[in-house]
Amino acid sequence: MKSWMSRAAFAAAVIGAMVAAGDASSQSGKKKRAAVESSDTPVRRSVFSGNEVRLAVLNWVNADCSLVRPDVRVSKQPSHGELTFKEVRTVVELQKSSPRAHCNGKPVTGIGVFYTSREDFTGEEKMALDVDYQIGEVRRYSITVDVR
Repeated sequence: MKSWMSRAAFAAAVIGAMVAAGDASSQSGKKKRAAVESSDTPVRRSVFSGNEVRLAVLNWVNADCSLVRPDVRVSKQPSHGELTFKEVRTVVELQKSSPRAHCNGKPVTGIGVFYTSREDFTGEEKMALDVDYQIGEVRRYSITVDVR
């Protein structure tokens, strides 16, 4: 697999959709607080200057295979490029030991998170997303993109 973390490890936590606001405001306008403080999930990608790279596709899969669209905030904008969000189709791929593994193979629609650097930029780009899965957990995705 050509990704920043194993598909099983990533999918065990998230699959699906996300929209973010650049001023760190809630996508839904709600101002909810999670019961649990955040955990950090590092994301590392590489891309050629000016090209687009998919960073993540986020959503929570419930035990009944329904999806929960998380509340997402951009907590640190990229300095040398831009984040974009697109609807994408994927399937549920959880670890076989997951209590939700019976959902595997189910097609889902989500919004992917993409990054594109400026054409003239090379170097390391950092950004961060805070994702509230609305199940008592907020996860920070600390993203580093190596732009060549």
